[in-house]
Amino acid sequence: MPKSKLPTLEFRTLKKKSYEYIHDEEHKLKECLDKETRGYAYLSINLNSNIHVLIPLRSRLEKNSKSSNRLFLYPVEGAKHKNLYCGLDFSKLIIKNTHISLEQHTIKLESYKEFNYYEKHKTEIIEKAKKYIELYINICKKIEDLDNTENGEQEKRISNIKKQLNKYRYSTLCNYHEKLGISIDYETVELIKNSPQGQSV
Repeated sequence: MPKSKLPTLEFRTLKKKSYEYIHDEEHKLKECLDKETRGYAYLSINLNSNIHVLIPLRSRLEKNSKSSNRLFLYPVEGAKHKNLYCGLDFSKLIIKNTHISLEQHTIKLESYKEFNYYEKHKTEIIEKAKKYIELYINICKKIEDLDNTENGEQEKRISNIKKQLNKYRYSTLCNYHEKLGISIDYETVELIKNSPQGQSV
């Protein structure tokens, strides 16, 4: 049976009320980007169920090994700096819910070549975003399992978990533990991040 074709990739902006909602003091989402007119790629990702995510477009990005898992890059045309990119940043994604709505019209990117590049690689973008989320879920499960390990082994595991969490230091995924089926709260993750080397929790 042939694979069903994915819908065309859409880029939208948040409605003003939605932007205000995620930045107000009562509902403020940690680590979300500013700029009301920012464009987002609107995607559906299949985890335990389908979730709709908004992945922000960003400019002036640099390619390096530390950021490779959280970015999908497009080289800036005519850039003087060869290592300058724009692209999609998975670490600042927003999971859509009833409080988040989008403008009806799609936005045009500055370069049609850029849009075609994302459209051509949309399967790769979806898979990379899914992998980014799944790795965070797996790290949190490792933290849950720490209570079942002895102190000596626990210290080794904490050291490994801390290294993995470095990739999520400024990630918006901290806002979505319940949505992602993560049973521990974000404060527990922060405790692991900030624990002194060699100390069990």
